[in-house]
Amino acid sequence: LQDLVPVVRAINTLCVGRDQASKGLWPSDGICFRGGALPDKHLSFFTVGKKYRVPGFLATSFKEKVSMEFAHRSTPAHLVEKQPMVLWQIKVVQDCVQVGDYK
Repeated sequence: LQDLVPVVRAINTLCVGRDQASKGLWPSDGICFRGGALPDKHLSFFTVGKKYRVPGFLATSFKEKVSMEFAHRSTPAHLVEKQPMVLWQIKVVQDCVQVGDYK
């Protein structure tokens, strides 16, 4: 696990730089977007206002349009069982330790 730390740190540095908040790149409302598909059987878990923690990296975008493109690609026409497209709005709270250095 110790050998993996530099790799994780490098990925994290490429994703969000420490000076991005000062350049106005960090959203003022803390909202990020993630587009995808979600099987019906899991829909009831995700409700508006639900708090849950992702145990790892979660790919998101500050641009809703980019996330919608991912949502559209996640349900290709050739799939036998179509899954509903979803657009998650993820609010990163200000006291979140994992992103605290990036505000």
